[in-house]
Amino acid sequence: MNDRAPVPREAWPAGFDPWKRSPELSEAERASFARKSDEQKRRRTIVSATKETPVAETKFEGSLALPFAPISTVLDGEAGETPWLVEGYVAPGAVTLWSGWPKVGKSTLLFALISSLQEGTPFLGLPANRSGVLLLTEERRGTLASKVERWSLNGSVHHLRRQQALSRSWAEVVHGATVYCHDNALSVLIVDTFSEWARIANENEAGEVLAAIGALQEAAGAGLAVQVVSHQRKSPGRFGEAVRGSNALTGAVDIIVELERSLSFRDQSMRVLRAVSRYEETPEDLVVALAENGYEVRGDSEHAQADEDRRRVFKAIQEAESGTRADLSELTGLPGATVARHGNDLREDGKVERTGSGRKGDPYVWHAGTGSAKPDSLAAETKLFEDGER
Repeated sequence: MNDRAPVPREAWPAGFDPWKRSPELSEAERASFARKSDEQKRRRTIVSATKETPVAETKFEGSLALPFAPISTVLDGEAGETPWLVEGYVAPGAVTLWSGWPKVGKSTLLFALISSLQEGTPFLGLPANRSGVLLLTEERRGTLASKVERWSLNGSVHHLRRQQALSRSWAEVVHGATVYCHDNALSVLIVDTFSEWARIANENEAGEVLAAIGALQEAAGAGLAVQVVSHQRKSPGRFGEAVRGSNALTGAVDIIVELERSLSFRDQSMRVLRAVSRYEETPEDLVVALAENGYEVRGDSEHAQADEDRRRVFKAIQEAESGTRADLSELTGLPGATVARHGNDLREDGKVERTGSGRKGDPYVWHAGTGSAKPDSLAAETKLFEDGER
């Protein structure tokens, strides 16, 4: 039966008249009826928002209509390009999450970033603009002082240690940091580490995590480039899924960068940065190696692996003075096809020599260059490999 079907007249109660308000209604019922009627009338009189009047007044006393508008108006007055401070990683209005295992090098990478922002010099081979920084750090004075000295940090970098803010709530800290950044012309706010500063009791509790990251989203909304440092979970995960705690954290930020060691590289100084981002400028895969004067960029994983294999083959040829594909494969632990490919590339570059026809009974033999190879290039190539091994 249709509940909305009219009730037949013969079924009406005695004395019932639908066109006449019942005198038996109480004052409260009459007031409620009047409020609902007035509310419906006010809703019908809402004025549409226009470009000339982006927030239109309505008949609701003290209320405003939402500024609905054509999506094309989003571009009005906008350049359409992200104002990067460090291209692909640090931008005003965005939240970047840096994660990695303890002792993997997050702190070192973080201070390299701060140094690049201070000087306006490239970070990981990417252009950077000079910017002031406020660092919320959990490090104590001693360890912090050594990093300040190593990276020659100056007055453009400000800080607050967690031990100095234990009496304040996380929301108060972020609000105070945002005001301080604006008062001192600092564009970047760094939080190291997120869970410690936000005092998150349960990292797997989405509500708690969202409330904590919400404060940083407000800081980003105020124009700051927010950088958050976190730890990775013990179990592995795909890009963007290895961050410790609730997925609410990774879902709430704009850029996720995971710093990892890779077992495929023999060079223990090499690290892989894998990223998931809302921005196409962010490199998805970048390999770097920590050197005396900062980080050296080795390209993506594929190119970095090929470069390391090539240097390994070159070093084996230099140490053995000569070797066949099988010899060099045994010395390097690389597949024969990989050895042959890099051996031939080294020959074309004039770094080694090759004899033999490559046929059965007369295999190719690669020799340490003594004729066509230039001594300077050989020395440089050997030094490059040995530096990478340290």
